[in-house]
Amino acid sequence: MATVAEYFPLGGGLDVVTPALSIAAGRAIALVNFEPWYNDGYRRVDGFERFDGRPRPHLQTFIGFDLVDATGLTEGTVLTGDSSGATGTVIGISGDSIGVTKVTGTFVAGEDLNTAAYTIDAGSTPTERAAPDSDTEDTWLLAAWDEYRDDILVVPGSGEVRGIWRRGSSTLAWRNNAGATACIPHLASASGWTTTGITFTDYVKFDAGGGGAARDLPVEGDTVTGGTSGASGTVHRVIQWAGSTSGNDATGYLVLTSVTGGPFSDNEKLQVGGTDRADANGASATFSFAINGEYRFHNHNFFGNSTSFRTYGVDALGAAFELDENNVISPIIIPTVADLVGITTNNDPPAGAPFLVEEHRNHLFLAFPGGRVVHSVQGEPMNFSGFLNAAEFGLGDEVTGMNSVVGGVLVLTTERETRGLFGQNITDWELRLLGEQTGGRLYTTQKLDTVYSLDDLGVTSVARTDTFGDFVGATVSQLVQPIVNTLRDLANCSTIVRSTNQYRLYFSDNSILIMYVPMPGSANESRGTQAGQLAQFGYAQYPFPVNRIYNSEDENGTERSFFASTDGYVYEDRVGNNYDGTAIQSYLRTAFTHMGSPAWRKRFRRVDVELSANKPFRLLVQGDLSYGATELSSSISDITTTDVPEITIFGGGGFWDTDNWDEFNWDGQNISTARAQLRGTGENISLLMFNESAVSNPFILQGLTIHYDKRRLQR
Repeated sequence: MATVAEYFPLGGGLDVVTPALSIAAGRAIALVNFEPWYNDGYRRVDGFERFDGRPRPHLQTFIGFDLVDATGLTEGTVLTGDSSGATGTVIGISGDSIGVTKVTGTFVAGEDLNTAAYTIDAGSTPTERAAPDSDTEDTWLLAAWDEYRDDILVVPGSGEVRGIWRRGSSTLAWRNNAGATACIPHLASASGWTTTGITFTDYVKFDAGGGGAARDLPVEGDTVTGGTSGASGTVHRVIQWAGSTSGNDATGYLVLTSVTGGPFSDNEKLQVGGTDRADANGASATFSFAINGEYRFHNHNFFGNSTSFRTYGVDALGAAFELDENNVISPIIIPTVADLVGITTNNDPPAGAPFLVEEHRNHLFLAFPGGRVVHSVQGEPMNFSGFLNAAEFGLGDEVTGMNSVVGGVLVLTTERETRGLFGQNITDWELRLLGEQTGGRLYTTQKLDTVYSLDDLGVTSVARTDTFGDFVGATVSQLVQPIVNTLRDLANCSTIVRSTNQYRLYFSDNSILIMYVPMPGSANESRGTQAGQLAQFGYAQYPFPVNRIYNSEDENGTERSFFASTDGYVYEDRVGNNYDGTAIQSYLRTAFTHMGSPAWRKRFRRVDVELSANKPFRLLVQGDLSYGATELSSSISDITTTDVPEITIFGGGGFWDTDNWDEFNWDGQNISTARAQLRGTGENISLLMFNESAVSNPFILQGLTIHYDKRRLQR
């Protein structure tokens, strides 16, 4: 029979449960370091790199040129142009061709370097990324990235990085100090991590507000002086809990900066310009962070002007806090009944410290141990006075997630159930049960088009729970359920990637489960396409575990993700082409396809791979036939020369070794077709594609055209 060419698109994500004769040809039965992508296809994941505010390695490059004679030159030498004054560090030498990075100024063809020790060839114009060949260019580019990477340091202190957050142009990281006596925030800067630019405040509670003469409370910017202690400070925040100045019984607390002569003493007069305004209700104190906190953050503008976009945070050990636009840190103090003069209702603060934070309908919500949730006064995120309509309610189980979703519902999860808070404010709040047997584990709930979380059933969707009930209908991870079951108890944290509609789960064995939502807003609908499922899954493996990860936006509205492991570094996720200098090993194994005739034997001749990339790269391709039967398979036990342990998650069967691969270099246009030869006869075929590189840009595998001859019926 004549050779037949049959095309099928790649897409649909991992599928480790569908029967072999039913699975769509474009799905993957194993993949590592690939993610499902737009319009189907599989994309090699981005890399990550360390971060401290210095130049980001993946954005750097080198200048290449020829010397008249490079004899004696060594890598690491700093060259200076005798006439131009330009400088640069040598990161690559190939004969008389060199690569130079960290360049300042402009080198000139023909000029002497380092007092005539070397000379640029007169016919060689220094040019960005000029190298003798593409392999040398890649080597030098990686060396340039390494040169910048070596400058980036850990956050000062000891232990793990406990929290990372970005708001506008500021990136902060919290880590215990060297003596493990306090947790210290550091600000990323052009010279690395620094505490300069971060201000801790003092605070003092007050009562008898009105000063005995119905005077106004101090306002922000006033200088307050202690009538007895002589301490003074600038008012940064004024929080009034109860009472009134007209009755001379206002209570609350002042947040102060630039305190001198302190502390303020209990019961002394708090004066502005020598005039009594209130009495100190206890001595003042400086706000600080305890060691080993678990930090969570939320950015929001409660006040509607451009200068009040602020961060609100918790650390599970102390008071919640506000981090304002000038990186001034203020405590959020929950009042007790004793603090509220004349008030005897249940305003005692919950036991323990808040560990989750969220904004909902212009209230700041905090979750406390014991299943208690407290929210602030509407429009006043630092005021939790029940006298002014702050409120508290209980869920009957430990809170594991709080997410405000479109439609004005606050989704509250525990490990056993999911509830929704409906209404506008305290006057009409209504707490409804959404899922009696479905909830989420702590730090795994995230809001994308709806709220997703990891629980005992797998990855669940609140929208599906609300519509279909409490059981398997809420689960969106059926196609990878064996993987989820294996990893579930190892979950560390989670995040979302808004730009690609992804929910990501990170596990202590270095695994990452990537869930792509093709149609946000259609959580209960099948796509009706080849993929046939709302959720598509990919998988990645980092060299070390992600213990905490945070996603926010920078000053340009660009989504930025940062994570911490165990080594004291802050890493920026989803940037660059490698894992902080380590090559990314990526592979994908397609489902076995029988080309529409499962009982017929076929002789497979070649495969054309449709792909998209913007830089040349190498791809290894191998076919396995007839479900990997011994006489027809590639008979492989290792994925690479280094075993990849996660392969056991995807099940057994042969894979490949270093023999019998077909290799091609892709170096064509943006969307092209690359050809690999196939050999063998069988009823069906699975393609295995492998790439290992520290410099290759992410690429997308979009489809396969398999060429084969139809033979005879299998006997």
